[in-house]
Amino acid sequence: MRRACLPALLLLTGCASLDPAAAYRQAARSLSFQLQAVHPRLELALPVERSTLVLGLDLGIRNPSALRLAARSLGGAIHLQSGGEGFPLGQIRFPAGVDLEAGSTRTVRAELRLPYADVRRAWKALEAVALRGAAGTWSLEVRATLDVLGLPLDLPLRSSLRSGSPAP
Repeated sequence: MRRACLPALLLLTGCASLDPAAAYRQAARSLSFQLQAVHPRLELALPVERSTLVLGLDLGIRNPSALRLAARSLGGAIHLQSGGEGFPLGQIRFPAGVDLEAGSTRTVRAELRLPYADVRRAWKALEAVALRGAAGTWSLEVRATLDVLGLPLDLPLRSSLRSGSPAP
């Protein structure tokens, strides 16, 4: 009789030692992400259609947990909001295999290369925010895939960064 009650009792009370991945899932959900900086760089070429705009992005990742985590992949879409309009700029991938030590904060960097056609479509906003320092908001919608005891755990993440100053 005692043996028959044990599984039921464990189900009702919950036992973390029976699911070691639970602590890792909780630790993964405690991660925080912050878009820290956007570094635009224009690479001019002739003819001008070969020019590209390179956006360097710094993403801060904080792991407040006591567990070491590893990100298999980290990437998503970057947008720019300026003058009441939104401009999707493209998809970005951060380096694979990001190691997140317990109780640590680290910055990962990636670059997005925008061809002339994409730059031209969003030129008004890019020129205002990146070159003239006008107010704008860079936003990043990312999906992180973490390795939790050999199994993937996908986390949707969002972060934004205000830059520049409002027009006088």
